[in-house]
Amino acid sequence: MVVRHSIKEQVCTIIKERILRGEYATGSTLNIAQLTTELGVSNTPLREALSWLESEGLVVRSSKRYQVISFSDKLNEDLNQVSSIQALGALELCVQFGKLDELAVELRRAFDEQLRAYGSDDYYEYLCKTTEFDRAIVKAAGNDLLLSMFEASALFLTLATSTKHRGKVEKNIQEHQEILTAIENADIALARSLIKTHYDKPLSKYPA
Repeated sequence: MVVRHSIKEQVCTIIKERILRGEYATGSTLNIAQLTTELGVSNTPLREALSWLESEGLVVRSSKRYQVISFSDKLNEDLNQVSSIQALGALELCVQFGKLDELAVELRRAFDEQLRAYGSDDYYEYLCKTTEFDRAIVKAAGNDLLLSMFEASALFLTLATSTKHRGKVEKNIQEHQEILTAIENADIALARSLIKTHYDKPLSKYPA
């Protein structure tokens, strides 16, 4: 069965990918006239797509202008805290309900996919697979509400990787490898410490 997406959905996907790839810098203004010409769409579906992205938090509207969200110190700090709480909470649930083996399998699968994406030329795929590692920690806990809370912040996590971790790909892979190894070895104390460190990165420490 062929799934047909509306023009709004197609435009939304294109702009979202460009934001996450870093083609549209954080804080930059999106040119409505230029986008309608470039994408070959009318004003209405474009504005509907931008409103959709606004509801997801990737775009903000000021007067008649649409801008890519600025990655401020406050947003970075909030994202670090939320991501750390979610990952640590999921880990504790896995320990409590005897799901460490399942967690290790989920993380190994996600990490292997991240490495495959790293070896390709598609940076956007790598971004998605990097976030999939974080998702795997939460997913293994088997708590649907916790997973839905993760999904609400997943785009910001991907955006952080794209705009603030660029140039530190190897470091990100190394940290994921260390977390995976600790969990495979059932070293929970070490896993907790590594997760806290992984999500504790002030904006000033990121490359420009």
